[in-house]
Amino acid sequence: MSLKSLKSLRITTESTKSLVFNVSYQWIPPFRLNYIQIQNCRVGPFPMWLQVQSELTSVTLKNTGISGTIPDQWFSKLSGQITRLDLSKNQIEGKLQPHQLAFPILQAIDLSSNRFEGPLPLWSTNVAELFLEDNSFSGPIPQNLTQLMPGLQRLHLSRNHLSRGIPSSLCQLENLQVLSLRSNHLSGEFPNCWNNSFTLWGFDVANNDLSGAIPISLGFLPSLTVLMLGNNKFHGEIPSSLQNRSGQIPPELCSLGNLPPLDLSENSFLGVIPKCFDNLAALVYGNSSEVFENQLYIVLRGREPEYSSIVGDVNGINLSGNDLKGEIPDEITSIHGLHMLNLSRNQFSGRIPDKIGNLEKLEALDLSHNRLSGSIPQSLSSMIALKHLNLSYNKLQGQIPRLPQFNDASVF
Repeated sequence: MSLKSLKSLRITTESTKSLVFNVSYQWIPPFRLNYIQIQNCRVGPFPMWLQVQSELTSVTLKNTGISGTIPDQWFSKLSGQITRLDLSKNQIEGKLQPHQLAFPILQAIDLSSNRFEGPLPLWSTNVAELFLEDNSFSGPIPQNLTQLMPGLQRLHLSRNHLSRGIPSSLCQLENLQVLSLRSNHLSGEFPNCWNNSFTLWGFDVANNDLSGAIPISLGFLPSLTVLMLGNNKFHGEIPSSLQNRSGQIPPELCSLGNLPPLDLSENSFLGVIPKCFDNLAALVYGNSSEVFENQLYIVLRGREPEYSSIVGDVNGINLSGNDLKGEIPDEITSIHGLHMLNLSRNQFSGRIPDKIGNLEKLEALDLSHNRLSGSIPQSLSSMIALKHLNLSYNKLQGQIPRLPQFNDASVF
């Protein structure tokens, strides 16, 4: 309280709100800060010692118990040199007015997980990252958002009450990387204008009321990694630009070295598994998990339970529910980074590869509902990481290997 020259203050804790700023609401400090980062410490509701700070260039007040409304004049006092504003995970209420933010070099705004309401603010700023999810914003996404914020790279508006359609003007954001509109009340058709969105890799519009066909232009996004369209009212066929609706699994997949989890389940693929699957470097070396989980975390912002329900299939191959046949190639046992392998509900025949035990990191193996024959490889006993196993509905015979972790006969 006596540090007159204090310019930078950083107090963060791991446990929630374990520290409390025990000063009176009206206390005026002798210092003016340039930098403040307070996280998981209680400072609320919104004390005067914060309101008088007018020289800040970076503000992080995350999970600090701030409640009620923030005085309009506080925004106007903030320095024109501010680059970051993070007030997330509080209980701040009220509407945001356009004049409150007009900072030319502001790069990131995070007001997520509060109680803001009303229309989305029409701010004019060069911000690159805008996080407004988990609030009560309502009304449409402004058509002129791209003119007001042309430098947007990440736009997170999930879990609000936004309505009407997705404006086609969003396609004009040349640097957009992540667009997250999950769990709103958006309706109408999905704009088909994404041909020039070269940097867009994360797209989440799940849990809305969107209808019509899935845009063909989504298949031409060269960086697309995460695409979530679930729980809408789309109809028609999946565009050929996104998938092969039938036919064989193309060997060209093997050349995709950074391929994330391979999930081609519940389709109508024919033929055999390409023997080149052991060329999938990301799965062989087990490095797709970290990369894809990080990408998924960015799109969903770590939100449970959506995040945890998807990462379970990372480092996995799921070809279940197709019409694949032939033998399971021995080459698949060389994918040492594999955590999940699901080949169930196909027409595979022949023996289970003897070297299946080489998949030491495998946690889930499902070969059920096929035409596999012969004995169960003894190498299965060495798979100590295996937690889920299903070999039922085949033509297997002989002795069951020692598998003490499985005492349910339905596995076989």
